[in-house]
Amino acid sequence: MNSEIGHHLPSDIRTPAAKQRSRIWAIMKRDKFLYLLAMPGILFIILFKYVPMWGIIIAFQNYSPYRGW
Repeated sequence: MNSEIGHHLPSDIRTPAAKQRSRIWAIMKRDKFLYLLAMPGILFIILFKYVPMWGIIIAFQNYSPYRGW
């Protein structure tokens, strides 16, 4: 009798957020070569467009060579 209780419930009970994450990972796994092709362009943008922003931030700070920061 105990084996019949809950028999109609699905074996994979997950929250909607967990299902969404699982679906996203399945899509990423399916398109992994597309992401590999995009990686050099993304790295180029990060390296040459965002990393130099640190120099701009330093340019507008009060810096004295004698006192430091």
